[in-house]
Amino acid sequence: MAAKNDHTGDLIISRMLSKQGRINHDRIYAKKSAYEWLEDECAILDSPNGWEQNDGVTLDTLISYQDFCFRFSLSTTIGNV
Repeated sequence: MAAKNDHTGDLIISRMLSKQGRINHDRIYAKKSAYEWLEDECAILDSPNGWEQNDGVTLDTLISYQDFCFRFSLSTTIGNV
């Protein structure tokens, strides 16, 4: 028996993600190197300051999109994320 919404009486079913939902899912859960994240976004112009924190993360390390955006924001760049 399918589950129903107690208030509306509608059946509760899973739906396919939209294109934007798939993009956002990847941005939340995917791990890529900074070079891979940059392919879609823009370019770092000079020294990648966000990667000079001596924490073992390099431009080749797989990181989340959120971590990429933080580190990217510390660098001189062209384009926008």
